[in-house]
Amino acid sequence: MKVKLTIGADKLKKSFRLKLNTFIVLTHLDHGCDEEATDLGKTETIQNTKSPRWLRYFEIKYELGEEFWFVATIYNDDGKEIKALGSSKFELSEILGKKYNRVVRLLNGDASDGYIIASVEQYETPTSNKSISLKLRGDFIKKARGFFELERRVYCKEGCFWQPIYRSEFDENHVKQMNWKTCEISYHEFISNENEFITNEMYIREGESKLRITVRDHSKKKGNHAIIGYAETTIDGLFISYKRQGMFPLHKNRESEDIGEIRIASIAMIGHNDEPFNESYQPSTVSSSSINFDTTSESGSVIPTSIPTPIPVPAPEATFVNYVIGGCTLNLCVAIDFTASNGDPRVEGTPHYLNPDNNQLNDYELAIDSIGSMVAKYDTDQNFPVWGFGCKFENVVRHVFQVGNKAEVQGIDGIKNAYRGMFRSGLIMSRPTVFTDVINTAAAQARHKTANGEQAYTLLLILTHGSDYDVRATIEVLKRISNDPLSIIIVGIGNNDFSAMRFLDEFYKNEGCRDICTFVEFEAYRRDESLIRNATLRDIPAQLVSYFQQRGIMPNATVQSSFIGSEEIGSRLGSSLRHSFDSSQFD
Repeated sequence: MKVKLTIGADKLKKSFRLKLNTFIVLTHLDHGCDEEATDLGKTETIQNTKSPRWLRYFEIKYELGEEFWFVATIYNDDGKEIKALGSSKFELSEILGKKYNRVVRLLNGDASDGYIIASVEQYETPTSNKSISLKLRGDFIKKARGFFELERRVYCKEGCFWQPIYRSEFDENHVKQMNWKTCEISYHEFISNENEFITNEMYIREGESKLRITVRDHSKKKGNHAIIGYAETTIDGLFISYKRQGMFPLHKNRESEDIGEIRIASIAMIGHNDEPFNESYQPSTVSSSSINFDTTSESGSVIPTSIPTPIPVPAPEATFVNYVIGGCTLNLCVAIDFTASNGDPRVEGTPHYLNPDNNQLNDYELAIDSIGSMVAKYDTDQNFPVWGFGCKFENVVRHVFQVGNKAEVQGIDGIKNAYRGMFRSGLIMSRPTVFTDVINTAAAQARHKTANGEQAYTLLLILTHGSDYDVRATIEVLKRISNDPLSIIIVGIGNNDFSAMRFLDEFYKNEGCRDICTFVEFEAYRRDESLIRNATLRDIPAQLVSYFQQRGIMPNATVQSSFIGSEEIGSRLGSSLRHSFDSSQFD
């Protein structure tokens, strides 16, 4: 699957003599190592702003379980030399796990240098090679170094915001009339995909995706590029305005007076053979007869007086990344085997042996680090319940009990600390190895997480040295909870004989239920973290998607965040997201 990576910055340091004409160079680090670096490309250069929003995005192939490290470096070209202002290092899955799929980092680790922001969204493959050739003219009341940004309205469960898709050139001189160069923009950029949906019940038809033309005054000194005015329309509105020689009045809000106007100098739909066919163009799904326009206005402006009712269209095929980017939370639970099959934890070479120097991790800790750390990146609050099974308390064998002093621990280090703390509690390791209680506990928690209608999915990681004592009972539990939002990863620790556990990968085929379980022997992959991650996590995306698809639950609409800049958050995203630039986006 592919994702779309966008980079931006905010509050870049600007000295008195330095002109900020910045661009980004993106570098992939194989296995996170600086020595194995590959340039992925660069963005366009944005002139004279401390909060650049680069439009060029990067397409990246991504699979759950893979680590994709990259460095974003900001360069400045002041006309005399190109100099690096600083860089920040990111890992892709960490961004997917953050609020709004956006991570904010300090540039060079210093707040005085500014911030760098990485955002991820689902990449939708274009369904056609069509593009729109567009030329605009602007008339302003006051002189300005005017340039325009073409923006598409994006809907999400929190509200909506405007996504820039094109930025024009600006005039070096202050003028009242602008005649911008013709631009050609992929039709795909206007509507994201041709069946874009707002929610599970409401859909946007092709051509009804709202557009906004934002005109700004380029500032050479301050770099804030003040807004002159806005005009809102649709793809169809652009074509109809051109045909009727109308214009779009510019205003700063709906109550303000017009402060200028935008006219469509030319527009054409370009096909895959680069041949314009605007003469045969028909408004995509909104015919001219289904929208009424007030053409009696003295100014000649195109003003819609009625809007047709949206017609639902089939939703696009959903993927794991669609759900995660749409806000589906992944919740990790960890269950650890404390049965006597592990041997005496004080004896070196046994699975639970703890090195007194704390320099070497045992296999349980290695599994927590390699598998748990990858899954944990998708858990937004980083709070994890940790359970144990197989210990005797008050002469009774417990097949599920809390590990640690709290119901949930913080982070992967919290899991390992809670695990180590068990060996200072005077535990009595016992038998047999029973999975049913921890599976039932995880299933109950998974159901609870979705009780309020939120999209959530739970991953239970079971680390065990022993083979299942009662295979039939485990199968019955798996059948019963197979319709819950839960996947189970069972990892065999040590050199034990796990042949009896292989039924876990195949049981669903004979039982006619959803596949929710994966079993992997840690010893077979312990020398390569990437292999163990791929082996344990490869089935999770399909299992998550199958759960939601069987219930007709589509992903929430994507929160795309090409807007960058803390000062723009409120105005760009609306009141429901005014505080989105917060500590939850920092590491």
